[in-house]
Amino acid sequence: MSEFNNIAIYRLNTILSLFGMEDAEYSIRELAELLNVPVATIREDIVKLHENEDFDTCFVVMDDEDEYDLDNSKDILSGKMDDVRLMAENTFQTDFIIPLTPVELECLNAFLEDNQYFRGTIYQNYDIKPLPNFNQTRMLEAVAEFNKMIRKKETLDIVYRRNDGKRGQYRIKPLKVVEDSTEQRFYIVTIRDGRLVSFRLDRIIDYSISPEKVEIDDLSPLDLLPNVWGMEIGNPVHVKIKILNEAKVQEKVRKDLECRTNGKFTVDGDILYFEDDVIGINSFKRWLYGYGSSILVVEPKSLRDTIIQSVRKRLEFYNKRNK
Repeated sequence: MSEFNNIAIYRLNTILSLFGMEDAEYSIRELAELLNVPVATIREDIVKLHENEDFDTCFVVMDDEDEYDLDNSKDILSGKMDDVRLMAENTFQTDFIIPLTPVELECLNAFLEDNQYFRGTIYQNYDIKPLPNFNQTRMLEAVAEFNKMIRKKETLDIVYRRNDGKRGQYRIKPLKVVEDSTEQRFYIVTIRDGRLVSFRLDRIIDYSISPEKVEIDDLSPLDLLPNVWGMEIGNPVHVKIKILNEAKVQEKVRKDLECRTNGKFTVDGDILYFEDDVIGINSFKRWLYGYGSSILVVEPKSLRDTIIQSVRKRLEFYNKRNK
């Protein structure tokens, strides 16, 4: 256990930074595992962050259909919310809590003096993202190992930690290793009962090569992978969005969507449009939120109405907190 994770301010700052990553979602149990501290500690931390106005942070509960603001600390402290997916939003722009050791502070002061920075004046913003307690090298080695087994057409028996925290045993024939770059996660993709199924690589607790082979005759569901967002498997929803010509938004959107090979871009004057059949509409919505008013939903109307309603709810929530 890291000694810093026993210090509240370091731990709270780490939690804020983790949620600050694009499209970040964590359950309380996952945070406890990442920081290697008791689940009860993280429950208290989430309540502190959510209720303390100094942190100015609002936690949002994600469910299968929609999202809603977290407002019951008793449910958190009781453990009822341990496996619920959370997102976090904050309204602070320039004030950040950065815990430093005396040596770190001395080095930072020396750096600022050498570069003629002035106290109280900000010349440049820095984005600091802590890495979870996970060895990236081992992850890449695991990716290479699974790709090797895919080439050999092996069947695997895996022990897997599900979303509810319980273990499950599955026999699968892995077909692809897919990286979700927005969440910085790898998934093993296969087909079961004619549908795509994904397993997060970091949740595979154990695996072995099975003597009994699984055969998959129809591989056509793999053609849908470019339509999948956040590895949410479900029914496709046809969407059309309008990307405004602001700053470098259109350039960034094109880069974000370059892997969506089933989608289509069209240009009308200085407006860029994108159409696609989206599988994983909740993950798609979270991606949209990251662009704010620079992207407008044209179709479907239900998605547009949902986003408008969500923005209104958040605005009401922030107005109440700032009174």
